[in-house]
Amino acid sequence: MITKIIIKNIASYNSNGVEIEELTKLNYFFGNNGCGKSTIAKYLDSLQKNTSNMLFPFCNEENFDSDKEEILVFNQDFIEDNFKNKDSLKGVFSLDESNARIDGEIKDNEKKITEKESKRKSIEEVNETLNTEKSKLREDLANKCFEKRNVFKTFSKIKLEYSGNKKSNLNNIEKILEQDVETQDLNEINLLYKKLYEENMINIDNSIDIKLYNNFFEKQNKLSDLLDEVIVGKEDVQISKMIKDYGLKTWVAQGKIFLEKTKTVCPFCQKKTIDDDFISQLNSIFDESYKQKLIELEKEKELYEKCYSELEENIQIVSTQYNNENITSTLQMTLKKFYDINLNIVKEKINSPNERKTFPEIPNLFIENINSINTAIEQNNLLVNSIDEQKENLKESMWKYLAYECKEDIEKYNEKSAEMQKLISENLYEINKLKIEIDNLIIANTELQTKTVNTKEAIDNINQILKNSGFIGFQILEKNRENNISQYYLSRTAEISEKNIFTSLSEGEKNFISFLYFYQLCLETTDIQKKSTKKKIIVIDDPVSSMDSQVLFIVSILVNRLITYKGKTKSEKDEFLNPNISQVFIFTHNYYFYKEIAMKKRPLCKLQSHYRISKNCENITNIQKCDYKEQDDYSLMWQTVRYVKENTPKDSNSQNILIANLFRRILETYANFIGLGNDAWATVLCDENKDSVEHYLKCAFISMINDESHKVSPLDNMYFEKIHNEKIEKLFEIFESIFSVIGPEHYAKMMVSNDK
Repeated sequence: MITKIIIKNIASYNSNGVEIEELTKLNYFFGNNGCGKSTIAKYLDSLQKNTSNMLFPFCNEENFDSDKEEILVFNQDFIEDNFKNKDSLKGVFSLDESNARIDGEIKDNEKKITEKESKRKSIEEVNETLNTEKSKLREDLANKCFEKRNVFKTFSKIKLEYSGNKKSNLNNIEKILEQDVETQDLNEINLLYKKLYEENMINIDNSIDIKLYNNFFEKQNKLSDLLDEVIVGKEDVQISKMIKDYGLKTWVAQGKIFLEKTKTVCPFCQKKTIDDDFISQLNSIFDESYKQKLIELEKEKELYEKCYSELEENIQIVSTQYNNENITSTLQMTLKKFYDINLNIVKEKINSPNERKTFPEIPNLFIENINSINTAIEQNNLLVNSIDEQKENLKESMWKYLAYECKEDIEKYNEKSAEMQKLISENLYEINKLKIEIDNLIIANTELQTKTVNTKEAIDNINQILKNSGFIGFQILEKNRENNISQYYLSRTAEISEKNIFTSLSEGEKNFISFLYFYQLCLETTDIQKKSTKKKIIVIDDPVSSMDSQVLFIVSILVNRLITYKGKTKSEKDEFLNPNISQVFIFTHNYYFYKEIAMKKRPLCKLQSHYRISKNCENITNIQKCDYKEQDDYSLMWQTVRYVKENTPKDSNSQNILIANLFRRILETYANFIGLGNDAWATVLCDENKDSVEHYLKCAFISMINDESHKVSPLDNMYFEKIHNEKIEKLFEIFESIFSVIGPEHYAKMMVSNDK
């Protein structure tokens, strides 16, 4: 049950809004047209339709439980939704307990069948879509894997299998991937293809001799040690200190060589300054040890030159047979350059033996290139000796390359395909399960259809209400039967048609018939498509709009029936008689209707709240909780009676229903006011002829006041027929005769003035 409503930022409700608190079982809202009543009703309707967040984002409520309660709203939207867009009024049933149960079971089963058929169809469509997507994924994968063969499109002299079949190509790749496949170097594959198919391959007899290479660098290492050694003569000769201090060793050594030719003449100044002592000192400085070191250096130099010559000759021979991308000739030139540099360094050392010299670092490139050349020659010879086998190996490498390139795409496809297949299998299981459930429901409904009862009673009741209310021109007729359940439509008696008749009905007629249909929904006796076990929150928004007084009277009686209390104890008076109704909201601008459905003397649910809705000068809606007070409309009713009597021809019956309702309301108000007892009513009804029209009309006028003694209902067929067929003059006579017993003076006063 809703206990609180907050309305703001919508229609005439500002940002501050209103909080409607202390809501109870029965809630009345009274206010003029346009003051904001319908906004509340529409908000409650949006709660049922689950559109409140979108249409009323700033509004809220407390304690509505959509799992246990449903909201039925009667307003203009209800009329439009249920009649203007429909040709038939479906499934109006009697209140027979077994029939209601059977109809409910049939409808529940039909709904389940429809839902399951729809679900089965949806699942089948999903499976169809999944299978289509799965096939498309497979096709896309086959195309993608086939396109990867283009990497070998230049291999014109070799043909891979399945060149015209994408599906078989993919199958072969997947078969290869069943084994562990390592990545293949595309450059190596290209080189191998060129060698096998484009190059004139011959066996190469020579390769670079690693021993010659090692000998060459061993001699270089020996020379390197000598280069690092400082070669000098004796240090204890008189002139050796001066030579050493001034760094003249190399200069003196060169001069000594020239001195052997010039003898006593200085080779530099060309003067006879050289004597035997000086020559002796020079010879002592450059002794035999010094000479041996130089001889050794010269010898190693010659061996170094020989090793290089042998190595260079070997490389030259190889280059004539193998020089792919000039790798061999480049090695030859690089080695020659390196050798020339080193040889010059050795010569410098010989000329300046006392100076340390070093060779540049040996590049790793030499040995790397030599190994590459020798490996290439070895591979070449292997290819030449096993060319057919190598061609097969090439094709295998090409397939492995393609497989590895496709591996990631295939893995993604397999993962996605597996997910799809899992869904397809689960869906197939669900489809078969639904088929079995649908067959069982069809069998159950076939058995139930044999047990349904006729709904004529309910239709007759609604048609009787229409007739008694003066709506004689049309009625509800059966359209057809579906699953042994009647389908109905509204038709004019004079023109039986299945077309929507509301295009020719007045606004009041439409509202009234719409309310009758709504009333049946509240009782859970109509429209099997909306059958529900939830408790109902009933919202009635101005049901008497555009209705005349006779219809207002009928509607008020029906509303009173909905809100009648359960029993006579205090707790029972706080509950509705209908256990399926949990709460009622009534909105109206019509005071007479308000009074009819809120009168304290009526057996209405006592757990009720009343609210006054109005607008301020700024056109902002305000809602205040108030106590119910029966306003003094009594004089107004007498004024209407006087007006009808003075202005209506005595033999007319056009105002009979209106004036009869006024008589009843006046009698009820007067009787309640003076506390009239049963004895007075017995006196009124003491007619000699109990079957007379006068007696029956008296009973009808006072039946609602004293229902303990008189069981004539205002909705009885005879009641309306008698009133409708009599002249209005007769009704006034009966009314006056009743007051002649219970208050003649009061009658006389009220028929001549408005003072009372």
